[in-house]
Amino acid sequence: MPLFCFYILSNASRTFLLVGATENLNRQFTDHEILACSFSKEIQPAHLIYFENYTTLKSARSRAEQVKTWCDCKKWRLIMQANPLLNELLHLDAETSAA
Repeated sequence: MPLFCFYILSNASRTFLLVGATENLNRQFTDHEILACSFSKEIQPAHLIYFENYTTLKSARSRAEQVKTWCDCKKWRLIMQANPLLNELLHLDAETSAA
């Protein structure tokens, strides 16, 4: 059964958050064009710092829409509960991903 993901990306200094959902987490961020559209050059490299798996894309998108309405402090509380050291779960750099 395929897994769908809700995710939160951040820049290296952890000052910017981007929330989204995808059908395939690995493919989403190895595609140079998708990454370039998701994060501007000033914010790259991007880092995956949080994600949740879902059994349907609709559920993942619903969760992303819910979290997008939250203030940043609430998003950070969610992230810190699961990833208190803010470990990079996946390094996303358009220049190296395209290679």
